Amino acid sequence: MITCRWAVLVLAVCLVATASGYPIAYSLVGVQFNDGGTASGSFIFDPDTGLYSNVNITTTDGSARSGATYTYVCGQDVASCTGVAPNSTELLNLTTTDADQTGKPGLALFFTGVGSTQGLGTATQFDISNSSPSVGAGQEAACKDAACSQPTDPSRVTIAGFVVAIVSNQIKYVSNLNIGDGYVNITNSGVSGGNLCANVYTFDPAEELISCCTCSVTPNALQSLSVIKSLISNPLTPAIPSDVTVKIVATAGACNASVISPNSLAPGLIAWGTSLHAASTIPPTFALTETEFSPAILSVPDFVHISATCGFIQADGSGFGICGGCTGNGLGAGASTK
Repeated sequence: MITCRWAVLVLAVCLVATASGYPIAYSLVGVQFNDGGTASGSFIFDPDTGLYSNVNITTTDGSARSGATYTYVCGQDVASCTGVAPNSTELLNLTTTDADQTGKPGLALFFTGVGSTQGLGTATQFDISNSSPSVGAGQEAACKDAACSQPTDPSRVTIAGFVVAIVSNQIKYVSNLNIGDGYVNITNSGVSGGNLCANVYTFDPAEELISCCTCSVTPNALQSLSVIKSLISNPLTPAIPSDVTVKIVATAGACNASVISPNSLAPGLIAWGTSLHAASTIPPTFALTETEFSPAILSVPDFVHISATCGFIQADGSGFGICGGCTGNGLGAGASTK
């Protein structure tokens, strides 16, 4: 086992690669221990305050020790756990809420570096793999004392895995809908290990959410939406806009655009969209262009706004504001008819 004090100061790096000003959701991807167990789940980290929230991480049984579920942060949520508190290294140390931590399970994660975002979809990757047992980047053990200041057997360390900063909010505008349609094409890179929900929110130029819906996207599948025939075909407001902003938030679990939570955010959704652009000719001609959706940090106020407003649409919109959903093929090419 790692004999140092939860390997503090061994591997120090900032969790957040960009100063967002807002809390960011993170997900564990492919985390494995050296005894065959695994860890999965998510948490939120606020780069301004250095505080964690919405922690929900579960480990599975292995040959060295049994798994546990962790929702409390040592030194932040648990007053009696003073051994290792969150600090400038962005160490995440998790324990139980017991006043005496002796013998209770503890999990410590140390974030060792920013990796490539290529192939992950809208995410930033942080390696928490462990190159040798003496410098663990992740460790699960029993707490040695009441303050959980040191680990003791049974213990295990991580050998693989990532912490992924989920930038699940993707955004794009679509213009000139009075001239012709725009299209959204969505796929799932598979990094999350399962199906994703593409929660789609459409706004008019006055910032009003006029429709919402969700599509289930399996790994490597292709799902598409027509802006005219799906996203603005049944708006909450009477007017049909000629320009819209489309947001897509990727989650795992049950698909419902009004019931999304920080812990349900998931990486791996990739989206492209088409829009008509006017050329500088007289009379004007229009060309169809396609670009990838732009990733953006989903702020807490916006997170609350879109989910709550979609809930209002579902409950009180009398059927209006529910977009038509996805079709299982690509749209936007010259031969598109749907």
